[in-house]
Amino acid sequence: MTEVIKRLSEVKSITGLSRSTIYRMASEGVFPRPIKLGIRASGWLGSEVQNWIDGRLNIAREQDNNASDANNSSNFIKEAINEA
Repeated sequence: MTEVIKRLSEVKSITGLSRSTIYRMASEGVFPRPIKLGIRASGWLGSEVQNWIDGRLNIAREQDNNASDANNSSNFIKEAINEA
């Protein structure tokens, strides 16, 4: 399988993040690090960027599920109080 290298402009477009945020997050270890392509060129492995996006989606979905569970629990408690 051939790996695709994404340049900064495409990574910004795909993620919706700014240049400074991408580099800050990469230095913090929470976003894939760029690879040097030459003296003045860097890129990101497309699979690593996609894995990061997938991870963010999973976190968001878990938070939505937890919020939904919390709302259901609070509604159950409210109903129980009203019935008492």
